[in-house]
Amino acid sequence: MDTVYQVSENTYLVLPSGYCFVFGIRIVLQSLLVVFPYLMYLNLRQYDLTCLHKARELLIKDFQKKHSIPELASQVGINEYKLKHGFKQIFGMPVMTYLRTERLKQAKTLLEETNLTEAGISKKVGFKSASSFINAFKKEFGVLPHTLRKS
Repeated sequence: MDTVYQVSENTYLVLPSGYCFVFGIRIVLQSLLVVFPYLMYLNLRQYDLTCLHKARELLIKDFQKKHSIPELASQVGINEYKLKHGFKQIFGMPVMTYLRTERLKQAKTLLEETNLTEAGISKKVGFKSASSFINAFKKEFGVLPHTLRKS
C-alpha cells in the first residue's frame, strides 16, 4: 500500500517499491484542479441559474446595446461575481466573449442572407466601427466578411 506523508509544505508519496516522490503543495493543488475541475465551480442555486439564463437572453435580445457587467447584474438580480463566474461555468465562456460570439454569428447570417454593407451589418450587430467588426470577424471565422459574401 502507498504511504503519504505531509511535512511542512511538501507532500511525500512512498510506494511499496521504496520509491519516494516529493510534491510541493502548489503542485498537489494544481493537480487536484486538473483531475477534479468541479472543485472550482460555484454552488449555484435555482435562482442563480434563472438569473444567468435571463442575462443570456438579454444579451441575445439586443445586440446593439452596449452592455456592462454591473448593469447586467443589476437587471437580472444577481451580484457581479456570480454573473461573471456562473456565466462562464454554465455557458463555457465569459459574458462579453459570449456577446461578441453571438454578434459575430448574427453578422455571418446577415452577410449570407442580405445585401447590407459591412458597415451596416457592423452597426446592426453592435460594433462601434466597421474596422473593429472586420478584425473580430476574421479572428472568429478565419476569413474577411467580403470574402465570405463572395463565396
